[in-house]
Amino acid sequence: IGDIGDVLRNFLEEQVKGISQKLSLSNKNVTSETIWKILSPFCTLEGTKEPISKKELAERLPDIDKKLIDESVEAFVNSRILNFSENVNLYELAHDSLALRIAEKRSDEEISLLEVRRLIKNQVALKQDARELFSKKQLNFIEPYLHKLNLAEDEKALIAQSKEADHKAETKKKTRR
Repeated sequence: IGDIGDVLRNFLEEQVKGISQKLSLSNKNVTSETIWKILSPFCTLEGTKEPISKKELAERLPDIDKKLIDESVEAFVNSRILNFSENVNLYELAHDSLALRIAEKRSDEEISLLEVRRLIKNQVALKQDARELFSKKQLNFIEPYLHKLNLAEDEKALIAQSKEADHKAETKKKTRR
């Protein structure tokens, strides 16, 4: 039979394929990759469950049609991949082991994007006096993904302050030479 990981992987593959085929009837550009992309935010970088609302899911996936996101989430619930918690209005993977299988399907670019999002969120979450500006190395890591992130005003401000401080430091170095 194989181990449980193989069974779950096969189950997820079949469900995603079926959902993408079903949704492609009404949405022309739906692929299995699109469905995996919609499923991805329900797990952390480490491969554990992460509850999320439809609104937050749509914010994280601005390049995907909101109607398609809604239809996909409903299909995930119907296929028992996701559970809906009415009291907190959040969707969550039915089991942690599903999260691990979903995390395995992520591309290197998606992993980098999640790491950038976490780096920014963690820095902004700190109290103002404990918060530090991003280093040049961090800014270089963040920069290629900025256009793909839906940042809050305080996140944008921290990045702008960091860029300004880095620019001033570079200018100061050049004038010393």
